[in-house]
Amino acid sequence: MNRFLSKEVSIYYPYAEEIPYDLLEDAGADPERVANLSNEPFIRVAKHSGQVIGVYLLSQLDAQTFCLDALAVAPAFRNRGLGSWLVGHAIGVSESRGGRRVVVPRPYAGGLLARQGFAAQDPGQVLTITPE
Repeated sequence: MNRFLSKEVSIYYPYAEEIPYDLLEDAGADPERVANLSNEPFIRVAKHSGQVIGVYLLSQLDAQTFCLDALAVAPAFRNRGLGSWLVGHAIGVSESRGGRRVVVPRPYAGGLLARQGFAAQDPGQVLTITPE
């Protein structure tokens, strides 16, 4: 499979009808939170040719710590670099809001987070953002 080019995919805050509830539920997001996403400030979707193909959901734990609660890519679009791109985007959103740590409560397969600089912690992983 080919990797995505940045001009092929857009990542942005979704309209209500674009929220991929099925992907979020498959990613293990809290069902109660998924049911109330209309005012969620830290959800982003990835779209390709008008179709939502990926999503992530962040929460802010404190002034400097964010949690990547859910990350999902539609099965037909996996293993093409989109998951890494979504993680990088989530890190950028966290940093732009004053974040200095991003925690992930559970491990993701294939070293996805390790390639982004996350370190293992029990039971998930953590990334410390160092300002330039």
